[in-house]
Amino acid sequence: GALASRAENNNTIDLAVLDGLKDQDALKAYKVVHFIPFDPVHKRTEATINGPNGKAFKVTKGAPQVILALTDNTQTDNTQTGNTQTDNTQTDNTQTDNTQTGNTQTGNTQTGNTQTDNAEKSAVEEAVNGFAARGFRSLGVARAEGDGQWKFVGVLPLFDPPRDDAKSTISTAGKMGVTIKMVTGDALAIAQETAKKLGLGANILDASSLGDVKQQETEKTAKSIEQADGFAQVFPEHKFHIVDVLQKRGHIIGMTGDGVNDAPALKKADCGIAVSDATDAARAAADIVLLTPGLSVIIDAIKESRRIFQRMNSYAIYRITETLRVLLFMTLSILVFNFYPVTAVMIVMLALLNDGAILSIAYDRVHYRDQPEAWDMRTVLGISTVLGVMGVISAFGLFYLGERVFQLDRDRIQTLMYLKLSVAGHLTIFLTRTQGPFWSIRPAKILWIAVLGTQILATLIAVYGVFMTPLGWGWAMFVWVYALVWFLVNDRVKLLAYHILSLPRSRRRKRPATA
Repeated sequence: GALASRAENNNTIDLAVLDGLKDQDALKAYKVVHFIPFDPVHKRTEATINGPNGKAFKVTKGAPQVILALTDNTQTDNTQTGNTQTDNTQTDNTQTDNTQTGNTQTGNTQTGNTQTDNAEKSAVEEAVNGFAARGFRSLGVARAEGDGQWKFVGVLPLFDPPRDDAKSTISTAGKMGVTIKMVTGDALAIAQETAKKLGLGANILDASSLGDVKQQETEKTAKSIEQADGFAQVFPEHKFHIVDVLQKRGHIIGMTGDGVNDAPALKKADCGIAVSDATDAARAAADIVLLTPGLSVIIDAIKESRRIFQRMNSYAIYRITETLRVLLFMTLSILVFNFYPVTAVMIVMLALLNDGAILSIAYDRVHYRDQPEAWDMRTVLGISTVLGVMGVISAFGLFYLGERVFQLDRDRIQTLMYLKLSVAGHLTIFLTRTQGPFWSIRPAKILWIAVLGTQILATLIAVYGVFMTPLGWGWAMFVWVYALVWFLVNDRVKLLAYHILSLPRSRRRKRPATA
């Protein structure tokens, strides 16, 4: 097997086989004339060797079923083999040499040179299955003299344990509503053993059961793919097919990959993820490229993406609320009372101060949810409308107090309304950032600084009358108290609105009991 391996290819399997040699100098007597590297379609490597005696021979290693097919005179690769006749060999003895190479252990299973019939082939398959049951992958090794017949000479077990964080990562992903499916080119028995170690389900399908991927899948096949926990003995075309079927079933698909053969499926997936040691082709096809080993970083990405979604949702509600509040208040003031509540200069100041605080929302502290989320426009528009209408009511309440109760002149009322729109608008940020009471999630420090800073500036502008009639500290404090009282009222109204909007959804989920 070592003669069919190449260290310069930096292939982990080849490196493990070479490191497993007891005598590293033994290879110096052999010269590799031609080498064909592994590819996922033919599933084997092949080397043409000149031995110490000058005679040429060929060595191949790969998937056991592929190597057995070679010795059975089955032409599996027109580019690598001729039409050879089976040279019958018999499994004679299974001898393992567990040489540790990093995270990989190699062994060696020797076979004799007697006839390979069904019984002997079964013995090889039994050895492969035995290794698989213990979590070992197996490679078949064959040799041919010159252009002669292939002879099956051994089985090479390899131990490649999952990463230490793999099981915990899969468990965490499951709790977050992400269903993990394993897609591997390994034999079914190995895939089942790996799935057991990782805590995946036991429903592992052989890729051959998926049928012809070039044909339209049946409902039965599509359902089996959807319900499967993993797939074994997969070829590149199966990966693309699996992603395509799951997408047609309405699922959002993320896929990890590292090789050239993964590129089509990575491109097809909604989120293709190239792992840290991926090829350039896989990186180009992927949406995300991991820079560190392991998959736990994907969980971090999911958490952060859900935090970002929460911030986007909060901003959407806030922006719609403020648009409705200002637009309705100004329009009704002009149409009903023939009064412009704020001047053009005030509107510009409101916009400038508002944008400064809004930028800090991107860094706010939020809680992500354990289950996947999607835009719920019914809730977004519903909450925005309720808060917007409440804002209009509070604004007209202050306008009534200023004109009818306190009998202020219109210029001072404009300054009063300017400060009210500014303070109440920024307080709305603390209402929309959570579905619970405003104190349920502590705001980020930068949000506090941004809001307080802009509102102190807005208050000073109103008090000392920068481009407007001076208001004075007394009326400024009155506006702050008025805005804070309405803020507390709006928070309770918001909770009631969320409760009402959730009722139809919960009722739809209820199903009649069945006997």
